[in-house]
Amino acid sequence: MFRYLILFLILPFLLCAQLDKLEINRSKYTSSTGVWSRDTSLFVNVSKNQLFNTLATEQWIFRLNDALHLSDSINLSAYINPLGLTNQNPRLHQVCFNDSALFCLVELQDYNLDSLGCYLGRSIILELDYDLEFKARYSVQLDSGEVLLYGMDLKKDTLIATGMYRNCQPSYRKPFVYRLSLITGSSEYQQIGSLPSSVSYFNNPKIVEAGYLASAMRWTNRALLLNRNLEVEAFGKAFWQNQSEGLLRNIRTDIDFVPVNRDSVIVFGTAHVLDDSIPMGLDEYHALGISLLDSNLNVGRIDTFPLAGFDGATSFNLYSRPWPGFKPYDYRNLDSVLITISQHLINYDNFQSQDSNTIYLYNYNARKMEMNWIKTIKTNYTSSDHSVAALPGNRWVLSFNEYNWDRYQGPNLSVHLWLLDQNGSILNQEKLTTAAKSLELYPNPAKSRVCLDPNPMTEQHYFILNQQGQKVRAGLLREGEKCLAVSDLGPGLYWLWLENGRRKRFLIKG
Repeated sequence: MFRYLILFLILPFLLCAQLDKLEINRSKYTSSTGVWSRDTSLFVNVSKNQLFNTLATEQWIFRLNDALHLSDSINLSAYINPLGLTNQNPRLHQVCFNDSALFCLVELQDYNLDSLGCYLGRSIILELDYDLEFKARYSVQLDSGEVLLYGMDLKKDTLIATGMYRNCQPSYRKPFVYRLSLITGSSEYQQIGSLPSSVSYFNNPKIVEAGYLASAMRWTNRALLLNRNLEVEAFGKAFWQNQSEGLLRNIRTDIDFVPVNRDSVIVFGTAHVLDDSIPMGLDEYHALGISLLDSNLNVGRIDTFPLAGFDGATSFNLYSRPWPGFKPYDYRNLDSVLITISQHLINYDNFQSQDSNTIYLYNYNARKMEMNWIKTIKTNYTSSDHSVAALPGNRWVLSFNEYNWDRYQGPNLSVHLWLLDQNGSILNQEKLTTAAKSLELYPNPAKSRVCLDPNPMTEQHYFILNQQGQKVRAGLLREGEKCLAVSDLGPGLYWLWLENGRRKRFLIKG
């Protein structure tokens, strides 16, 4: 069991970052819940919505390279809803990776009522290979009630997902944990009933090095520790009220975890803090705090930092608050963890407000518990649902959804990616508005040559790997050249890699 949890929340301040924009606009109502990275590849969730803030009709995964060049895409809809049922609302929450595949966690809300007048809901985990080809589908569904999973983590061959079991007749909600063995394909689940009734679900799970699952409940100030048997080991508050200092400190929402070593984990999210320095009449503001928790999740120390941002409202008086989004941090090195937070302005139909908002970026040293740098970016339009992915070389990609009232008259939504180097400087410029056509090779199996569809529109360096991962060929495809001679290669399975990140398997027959 790890002995300490270090809890940090987020502090905005000044400095400007220069960033590059890439826009993904599948339709007039395109949104995303996150961007994830594996090696030099980026995977972006893109949702095509029926109307603004209504049912999603399609869920996509786009794959890009680390220069934001689109290399492939897949429409997940047929795998999420293979029967083609109507009134289904899929929402992709998270993507995790192992050595051979990526796993997509999808919550599927069924807006058809059952015989008791309840909505149905289930969760689905899709397994894809790195060519975005479908491998497997795992459905998490009980005979009655809804299983809604919001977060997952993957370590070695074990996948953990957490969320809620809900039964509306009578109203019944309990935290729910699902565990899947990727070796045997067997699964198990557990409703956690030994907690206060106010705790209705878990989120943001992490499998810590000691073998325990650390999880947090959104919208509360609680942190939880489960053992390998999915039993509660510890349950406690992350902040507390200190009457002697006149301080009230409490996690506001969306706490998340960064494992540091066997004995400690950093946890962060937004918080509200009240003390004597707050102007009278203001209900609460959000600040950065650092809290040290022992293995029983008891607070041992807490520090506070300057004002981060007040709860507020848009110009149409719609509620807004600072929040970290669905996937607000990422890192390749614990010395450089990037965190993002912004006003939660895209919520319900507040397009008419036409409020621009500020995005806050924090580069944090999790080993020393020191801030490396803090920057703010003022956008021209309304943005929200910010997500971060780390790339090699201490580079970052930030994704978010945006309104653009100059381009369209009325509600609209598009996905934007910003590429950022270690100092926040601009790198390159790309624009993406349509899904990629998958790279196909033919004939496959091949004998003397293999051809590409679509053929390269520009010169492309390529290389071919054999089944052992050894490079057996490297060369240059000229513009418009679409076929390669492979008669000198022996029978077997090969990979063709293009410099734009596209890759495809092909077989040579004997």
